[in-house]
Amino acid sequence: MKYSSIVNYLDGIRWLHVMFDYPPPPLSHCHVQLTLRGLKRLLSASVQRKLPITPSILLALRNVMDFSLPLHRALWAAFLLGFFSFFRKSNIIPPSHSQFSPNKHLSRSDFHFTTWGLIVSVKWSKVLQFRERTLLIPLVSIPSHALCPVQALREFFEMCPAPASSPAFVIPTATGLRSLSYSSFTKHLKDLLRLAGFSPNNYSGHSFRRGGATYASSLGISHELIQLQGDWASTAYLEYLARPLRQRYTLAEQVATQIATSTSTSDSLLLQ
Repeated sequence: MKYSSIVNYLDGIRWLHVMFDYPPPPLSHCHVQLTLRGLKRLLSASVQRKLPITPSILLALRNVMDFSLPLHRALWAAFLLGFFSFFRKSNIIPPSHSQFSPNKHLSRSDFHFTTWGLIVSVKWSKVLQFRERTLLIPLVSIPSHALCPVQALREFFEMCPAPASSPAFVIPTATGLRSLSYSSFTKHLKDLLRLAGFSPNNYSGHSFRRGGATYASSLGISHELIQLQGDWASTAYLEYLARPLRQRYTLAEQVATQIATSTSTSDSLLLQ
């Protein structure tokens, strides 16, 4: 069991005692705390974050997809939406078709095409739990480019028309239109990654959000704009931006160059 799971179970015990008016459990006792400290040392491991999806991986996925299939059209449109908007998977699709809520999940009416691209209206997200505002996310067309998200969404909507109130990513089945779900999205993503020659276990639905933000950061786009586009409530997103080795090398090179060319640094300062 993970250390974090053990801590959650203990917290559950504490809340059960509160709910049923039992005396507080002795979780602060030194024996409990020393045991937790030992478990943390034995069980803790570094966070294994999934790798980011990059533009080259997107192109590789495109090469193994069959766009005569509505499913692949839906997946491709969802892939590009996730990458360019930095959306979480929960922003794009509902957990299941039966759990779709037009007040919470993206529906067809939330996509507004313009002369320059489209605007996506987001009513709910991880940081918009009470729908206190509507988040407007712009996507700009990339004419004649394989990775144009606007063209991908337009072509999917034309292939699979649906009512304005229906889930955004529905495909026709024998029983009618059905929405992509978390499980189907992840399963098909891993199958396509495998076909494209990538290890599917290194990626997840969150890889699009991480990949888009990382790519934007590599272009020198300000972190404030990245945070705004991805609707992060804090700067915690900086922790999982993939920092390539060349960026770290650039930092080390600049520091070394400054030291080498500096004429104002005294020997006494260097010895401190």
